[in-house]
Amino acid sequence: MTSTSGARCGTASAGAYQYAGTRMALAPLESWPGWVIETDYRYWRVNRWVTIGFYGFWMYDHSELAACLAPDGAGGRCRNDPVSGRASVRLPGVYTVRQAAPDDLAGVRAVARRFGNLAMWPRRPDYLDRELANGRLLAGFAGTEPVGFGATFLRGGLTHLADLFVLPEHQSSGLGRALLARLLPVTAPRVTFASSDPRAVALYIRQGMRPVCPLLYLRGPLGGLPGREPTAAAADIAALDADASGGRRDADLAWYAALPGVSVHRTADGYAVVRALGDRVLVGPAGGRTTQACADAVLAALAAHRAAGTAALAVLGPNPLLPLLLEAGFSIADMDVFMSSGGDPIALDRYLPHPDFG
Repeated sequence: MTSTSGARCGTASAGAYQYAGTRMALAPLESWPGWVIETDYRYWRVNRWVTIGFYGFWMYDHSELAACLAPDGAGGRCRNDPVSGRASVRLPGVYTVRQAAPDDLAGVRAVARRFGNLAMWPRRPDYLDRELANGRLLAGFAGTEPVGFGATFLRGGLTHLADLFVLPEHQSSGLGRALLARLLPVTAPRVTFASSDPRAVALYIRQGMRPVCPLLYLRGPLGGLPGREPTAAAADIAALDADASGGRRDADLAWYAALPGVSVHRTADGYAVVRALGDRVLVGPAGGRTTQACADAVLAALAAHRAAGTAALAVLGPNPLLPLLLEAGFSIADMDVFMSSGGDPIALDRYLPHPDFG
């Protein structure tokens, strides 16, 4: 790849990098405490081979290589490599981050809809209502308008970052980092499902998390699955879920189980929560004390809903259910990257998370 526009100062422009454009970011102004400075950045990208466990794929890595501060708008001094650019000072309060209130939820939902997050939540209450009730939903405001939000769910001592979204026109502004800094504990174990956008993966790595394995979103027909005896509905799954998911969350499970169309299925050593969504069902969370118990519970729950026709599931890469479902006609609709701050907080081979709750 060769550079197509812009020059990396101090180096030849012909190299492995491809010019990708400019972005704006906010940074504290050291000489004026409480003020921030808006800086134009030039970005290059390079195609890199990325490996996650046994998996590998090509992805564009957008790297910030140079920045320039030019208070007078006509040239300026350089940080890293010199480039031409401009900068302007903004007063504090360009963006405000605070805990969301009930009156903010309409604006937060508008942001969520821009990213398609409410496609599986046609009715209220939805998962944003639960995040608000838990008191762990933060909103980022430009003036009085929400332009981003983030939220976490707790499973015992494990923090699951469920949401971090900033509208495209406000990205690369530092708002996402500000939300993340408020949401995530510094020392406690934390996990998330990162999109395949390299910028998201890099942001979470800087917060102490590392890529572990892919999380594959599957959709497919129920008719091709092996037969299983349908399970009876049961509500006592909290201990099984804690063992597979990394921590107890009794209140969240009870809230979800009480929603219309949700059924809870239990085998001896496994469980699966299923939600009916018109012409399809959504499975998760689900798990078991062994990989076989997890598979048996999921397949039995799906057998109980065979009349729905199709199902959607989120399956982590090491789970033995993955090849079985693909052989039965399921396809990969999307993919995230499961990231963790360390250790093995969840059972990768015997747990199926809920896409929104983890």
